[in-house]
Amino acid sequence: MRSRRSVQALLGVLAQLTQGVIGLALLLVGHEAHLSVATSALAVSAYAIGMSVGRPLQGRALDTVAPALVLAACGLAHAGAYVLITVAAHNRWAGLFVAFSMLAGLFLPPIATQMRAQWPQAVGADRATSVFAFIALLQTLSVLIAPVLFSAVSSVASAAAAMLTVAGVSGACTVLFALAVPRGRAPGGSPGRVAVRRYFTPLLLTLLVGAVAGSLEVVAPALAIAAHHPGAAGPLVIIATLGMVASGALAMRVGNRIAARTMLVRAAALEVIGAAVLLIPAPLPVAGVGLVLVCAGDTPAIAALGTLVREHAAGTAEAFGWQSTALGLGVAGGSAVAGALVTVGAHLSAVPALVCAVACAAIASFDLLAVRHQQGATA
Repeated sequence: MRSRRSVQALLGVLAQLTQGVIGLALLLVGHEAHLSVATSALAVSAYAIGMSVGRPLQGRALDTVAPALVLAACGLAHAGAYVLITVAAHNRWAGLFVAFSMLAGLFLPPIATQMRAQWPQAVGADRATSVFAFIALLQTLSVLIAPVLFSAVSSVASAAAAMLTVAGVSGACTVLFALAVPRGRAPGGSPGRVAVRRYFTPLLLTLLVGAVAGSLEVVAPALAIAAHHPGAAGPLVIIATLGMVASGALAMRVGNRIAARTMLVRAAALEVIGAAVLLIPAPLPVAGVGLVLVCAGDTPAIAALGTLVREHAAGTAEAFGWQSTALGLGVAGGSAVAGALVTVGAHLSAVPALVCAVACAAIASFDLLAVRHQQGATA
């Protein structure tokens, strides 16, 4: 069992590579094909829309159909969509370029969704948060590896070739991942469809955490440009990502000793502190500290929220699909608001991170107090 999960973990990292480079890939492929920047940006948005719509549908399919079949079909369709994207770009078919990008998002393989639905069942409820932290860590590794592979191929070939290479690796590893998934529905799996209202609060909190992460995508380059050191944006992002990796590793170790709600409150508080630091006009090293603090709270928060979704929604894959949708919408919203605030002031772009982190900390604290009150009343 452990060897199978190790294989799944490795394949899971490689199968999710397209998620870590899709924005860069579509923009560069569009530029290479002499499509307008507006068209390429619209394609990126279409991809995000497709992903947001597809995740709950894929989750429902994982609950009702053999997961191996769903994963393999999505992997092949996802890779095929990138071929269509390349053909559309080469022929400068702007409309199809956008449409096929949405198709790629719609069939983005639900690797993390399947992991969240399957893996906690094998370890028990007391270790679920550690498992969710590990899954988030795998996704972070995908985000780190994907740009390296894309850049290596594009430097010797083209952006289109690089995109197809990443898509090919992702599709092949998704099919292999599907082969490593147990046949049929998991024993003791979901009892059927669970109403969204049952796990609405974790979804709302996921949306807020996503908005914090999305705003940071704008904050890092904005602060670097404002400090007249645009080249520092890359190192700032790398440092912040390493903060996510370190906090994810720590969450894996302590996840079985700290209640999910307690971890969420602490993680949100850490994000509040980091976002407050980013609002202070200060040298870039100080901004780097703020970015690390915010990102250090991101992975534990996502891990804790995975546990809460599992608790409220009986571990259904559809619920985890909705969580992915909430996270994606939060990222998009946080980036959009932060981008609008950049025109007023670079440091003000951190306002969405602060507001959403404060809201997350407040809601999570209220939920924690309510649970403790109920436990005290029944003791």
